[in-house]
Amino acid sequence: LQREKELLVQLDETHTKFTSTNLQVIDLYSQGKTQEAQQLSFGEGRKLRKDLETSFNEFIKMQQKEAIESRSDADTYSDRIKLIVLITSVSMVILGIMFGVMLSRNIINPITKITEDMKSGNLNFAEMITTNDEVGTLTREFGNMVTKLRQMVLSIEVTSDQVASSSEQLTASAEQSALAANQV
Repeated sequence: LQREKELLVQLDETHTKFTSTNLQVIDLYSQGKTQEAQQLSFGEGRKLRKDLETSFNEFIKMQQKEAIESRSDADTYSDRIKLIVLITSVSMVILGIMFGVMLSRNIINPITKITEDMKSGNLNFAEMITTNDEVGTLTREFGNMVTKLRQMVLSIEVTSDQVASSSEQLTASAEQSALAANQV
Protein backbone atom coordinates (compact mmCIF):
# COMPACT_ATOMS: atom_id res chain seq x y z
CA LEU A 1 0.00 0.00 0.00
CA GLN A 2 2.87 2.36 0.81
CA ARG A 3 4.58 1.56 -2.48
CA GLU A 4 1.32 2.30 -4.32
CA LYS A 5 1.11 5.73 -2.70
CA GLU A 6 4.72 6.48 -3.61
CA LEU A 7 4.11 5.30 -7.16
CA LEU A 8 0.99 7.46 -7.49
CA VAL A 9 2.92 10.52 -6.25
CA GLN A 10 5.71 9.73 -8.74
CA LEU A 11 3.14 9.32 -11.53
CA ASP A 12 1.54 12.63 -10.65
CA GLU A 13 4.89 14.46 -10.58
CA THR A 14 6.04 12.86 -13.85
CA HIS A 15 2.71 13.64 -15.49
CA THR A 16 2.89 17.26 -14.33
CA LYS A 17 6.44 17.60 -15.74
CA PHE A 18 5.36 15.88 -18.99
CA THR A 19 2.37 18.22 -19.37
CA SER A 20 4.55 21.24 -18.65
CA THR A 21 7.13 20.07 -21.22
CA ASN A 22 4.40 19.52 -23.84
CA LEU A 23 3.05 23.03 -23.18
CA GLN A 24 6.60 24.42 -23.68
CA VAL A 25 6.91 22.47 -26.95
CA ILE A 26 3.60 23.91 -28.15
CA ASP A 27 4.71 27.43 -27.18
CA LEU A 28 8.00 26.98 -29.03
CA TYR A 29 6.20 25.75 -32.17
CA SER A 30 3.79 28.67 -31.99
CA GLN A 31 6.78 31.08 -31.75
CA GLY A 32 8.29 29.43 -34.79
CA LYS A 33 11.16 27.82 -32.88
CA THR A 34 10.69 24.41 -34.45
CA GLN A 35 14.23 23.13 -33.86
CA GLU A 36 14.11 23.94 -30.13
CA ALA A 37 10.60 22.42 -29.87
CA GLN A 38 11.82 19.19 -31.49
CA GLN A 39 14.88 18.99 -29.24
CA LEU A 40 12.75 19.50 -26.17
CA SER A 41 10.14 17.01 -27.39
CA PHE A 42 12.63 14.33 -28.41
CA GLY A 43 14.98 14.93 -25.52
CA GLU A 44 13.33 15.66 -22.18
CA GLY A 45 9.81 14.86 -23.50
CA ARG A 46 10.85 11.34 -24.60
CA LYS A 47 12.55 10.68 -21.24
CA LEU A 48 9.41 11.82 -19.36
CA ARG A 49 7.17 9.64 -21.61
CA LYS A 50 9.35 6.61 -20.87
CA ASP A 51 9.34 7.39 -17.13
CA LEU A 52 5.55 7.80 -17.27
CA GLU A 53 5.13 4.53 -19.19
CA THR A 54 7.42 2.66 -16.77
CA SER A 55 5.54 4.02 -13.75
CA PHE A 56 2.17 3.16 -15.31
CA ASN A 57 3.34 -0.39 -16.11
CA GLU A 58 4.63 -0.86 -12.55
CA PHE A 59 1.35 0.47 -11.15
CA ILE A 60 -0.65 -1.88 -13.41
CA LYS A 61 1.49 -4.86 -12.30
CA MET A 62 0.88 -3.94 -8.66
CA GLN A 63 -2.86 -3.72 -9.29
CA GLN A 64 -2.85 -7.08 -11.07
CA LYS A 65 -0.89 -8.65 -8.20
CA GLU A 66 -3.38 -7.20 -5.72
CA ALA A 67 -6.27 -8.52 -7.80
CA ILE A 68 -4.70 -12.00 -7.83
CA GLU A 69 -4.19 -11.87 -4.05
CA SER A 70 -7.77 -10.69 -3.55
CA ARG A 71 -9.00 -13.48 -5.79
CA SER A 72 -6.93 -15.97 -3.80
CA ASP A 73 -8.40 -14.64 -0.55
CA ALA A 74 -11.90 -14.83 -2.02
CA ASP A 75 -11.25 -18.41 -3.17
CA THR A 76 -10.00 -19.35 0.30
CA TYR A 77 -13.08 -17.79 1.90
CA SER A 78 -15.32 -19.54 -0.64
CA ASP A 79 -13.62 -22.87 0.10
CA ARG A 80 -14.21 -22.36 3.83
CA ILE A 81 -17.87 -21.63 3.24
CA LYS A 82 -18.19 -24.72 1.03
CA LEU A 83 -16.56 -26.82 3.76
CA ILE A 84 -18.92 -25.41 6.39
CA VAL A 85 -21.94 -26.11 4.17
CA LEU A 86 -20.68 -29.65 3.51
CA ILE A 87 -20.09 -30.35 7.21
CA THR A 88 -23.48 -28.89 8.11
CA SER A 89 -25.21 -30.94 5.41
CA VAL A 90 -23.53 -34.17 6.46
CA SER A 91 -24.38 -33.42 10.11
CA MET A 92 -28.02 -32.81 9.20
CA VAL A 93 -28.17 -36.07 7.23
CA ILE A 94 -26.64 -37.98 10.17
CA LEU A 95 -29.05 -36.34 12.63
CA GLY A 96 -31.96 -37.13 10.28
CA ILE A 97 -30.92 -40.77 10.09
CA MET A 98 -30.52 -40.97 13.87
CA PHE A 99 -33.94 -39.36 14.38
CA GLY A 100 -35.49 -41.76 11.85
CA VAL A 101 -33.93 -44.78 13.57
CA MET A 102 -35.17 -43.62 16.98
CA LEU A 103 -38.64 -42.93 15.62
CA SER A 104 -38.83 -46.30 13.88
CA ARG A 105 -37.69 -48.06 17.06
CA ASN A 106 -40.41 -46.28 19.03
CA ILE A 107 -42.93 -47.65 16.56
CA ILE A 108 -41.48 -51.11 15.84
CA ASN A 109 -40.54 -52.16 19.40
CA PRO A 110 -44.09 -51.92 20.86
CA ILE A 111 -45.57 -53.65 17.79
CA THR A 112 -42.98 -56.44 18.08
CA LYS A 113 -43.79 -56.85 21.81
CA ILE A 114 -47.53 -57.02 21.07
CA THR A 115 -46.95 -59.56 18.30
CA GLU A 116 -44.84 -61.76 20.60
CA ASP A 117 -47.49 -61.55 23.35
CA MET A 118 -50.23 -62.50 20.89
CA LYS A 119 -48.18 -65.47 19.61
CA SER A 120 -47.66 -66.71 23.16
CA GLY A 121 -51.36 -66.34 23.94
CA ASN A 122 -51.01 -63.38 26.30
CA LEU A 123 -53.82 -61.04 25.41
CA ASN A 124 -53.22 -58.62 28.32
CA PHE A 125 -50.75 -56.50 26.35
CA ALA A 126 -52.95 -53.39 26.37
CA GLU A 127 -52.02 -52.59 29.98
CA MET A 128 -48.28 -52.64 29.15
CA ILE A 129 -48.45 -49.86 26.53
CA THR A 130 -48.85 -46.38 28.06
CA THR A 131 -47.93 -44.12 25.15
CA ASN A 132 -50.39 -41.65 23.67
CA ASP A 133 -49.19 -42.01 20.10
CA GLU A 134 -50.66 -44.06 17.25
CA VAL A 135 -49.17 -47.31 18.57
CA GLY A 136 -50.68 -46.65 22.01
CA THR A 137 -54.08 -45.95 20.45
CA LEU A 138 -53.87 -49.10 18.31
CA THR A 139 -52.89 -51.18 21.35
CA ARG A 140 -55.75 -49.81 23.45
CA GLU A 141 -58.22 -50.56 20.65
CA PHE A 142 -56.84 -54.12 20.40
CA GLY A 143 -57.30 -54.36 24.16
CA ASN A 144 -60.92 -53.16 23.84
CA MET A 145 -61.50 -55.73 21.09
CA VAL A 146 -60.01 -58.50 23.27
CA THR A 147 -62.25 -57.42 26.18
CA LYS A 148 -65.34 -57.51 23.95
CA LEU A 149 -64.34 -60.93 22.58
CA ARG A 150 -63.92 -62.24 26.15
CA GLN A 151 -67.37 -60.88 27.07
CA MET A 152 -68.79 -62.53 23.95
CA VAL A 153 -67.12 -65.85 24.79
CA LEU A 154 -68.45 -65.64 28.38
CA SER A 155 -71.91 -64.82 27.06
CA ILE A 156 -71.70 -67.80 24.68
CA GLU A 157 -70.56 -70.03 27.59
CA VAL A 158 -73.49 -68.87 29.76
CA THR A 159 -75.93 -69.36 26.90
CA SER A 160 -74.38 -72.75 26.15
CA ASP A 161 -74.75 -73.78 29.80
CA GLN A 162 -78.40 -72.65 29.75
CA VAL A 163 -79.05 -74.62 26.55
CA ALA A 164 -77.38 -77.69 28.06
CA SER A 165 -79.44 -77.32 31.23
CA SER A 166 -82.63 -76.88 29.22
CA SER A 167 -81.68 -79.88 27.11
CA GLU A 168 -81.21 -82.02 30.22
CA GLN A 169 -84.58 -80.91 31.58
CA LEU A 170 -86.25 -81.70 28.26
CA THR A 171 -84.52 -85.10 28.16
CA ALA A 172 -85.67 -85.83 31.71
CA SER A 173 -89.17 -84.63 30.88
CA ALA A 174 -89.24 -86.77 27.72
CA GLU A 175 -88.10 -89.82 29.70
CA GLN A 176 -90.86 -89.26 32.24
CA SER A 177 -93.40 -88.84 29.47
CA ALA A 178 -92.20 -92.04 27.85
CA LEU A 179 -92.49 -93.93 31.15
CA ALA A 180 -95.93 -92.53 31.74
CA ALA A 181 -96.96 -93.54 28.23
CA ASN A 182 -95.63 -97.06 28.82
CA GLN A 183 -97.65 -97.44 32.04
CA VAL A 184 -100.84 -96.43 30.47
